[in-house]
This record gives sequence, C-alpha cells and structure tokens, in this order.
Amino acid sequence: MSLMTGLSGEESSAALWLAKRRGARVMSLTPSSKVDLKSDLVAQRLVIRDEGIVVSVGTESTDLVLDNVAGDGFSIKLKVLRCGGRYTS
Repeated sequence: MSLMTGLSGEESSAALWLAKRRGARVMSLTPSSKVDLKSDLVAQRLVIRDEGIVVSVGTESTDLVLDNVAGDGFSIKLKVLRCGGRYTS
C-alpha cells in the first residue's frame, strides 16, 4: 500500500495514475475540505488528515510515502512507513 499527499496538484495526480497503472494500491491523504475533489481521482482509500494518519492506517502499514506537500507531518508519515519502505518528496 502507498500513501500519497497533494493529489489535487498535477504532479501528484500523474503519480497516482502511474502507480495505479503499475498495480499499486494507493491511499490519498487529504484534508476534509477537499474530499469531494479527490473522489474523482480514484485512490483506493481516502485518509482524512484531520483524523490522524496513524489512527486511520496504523503504524508500519505502507511501503511508500510520496509526500508532495511536506511540512509539519514528516515524522508522523515516517511512523506509517514499514521497515525498508521508501519515503520520497
């Protein structure tokens, strides 16, 4: 499972399309204010940032974090990354 942020932007939308094309299962991290916008991008799961990433997906639950937003949540996003997983920004 992969976690992607910033899917309202063109680069992240392209990354989502490419990942899904290669068979990846993708979660999108989004604020509650943008849920309707993201629903047409067809991530397998929407994770509402306001509810907390670790609570929503669990620790060490993703193989990849694609963080096109960066910012304050860096250390929290590392908590959901499996040992040996990849973080890219």
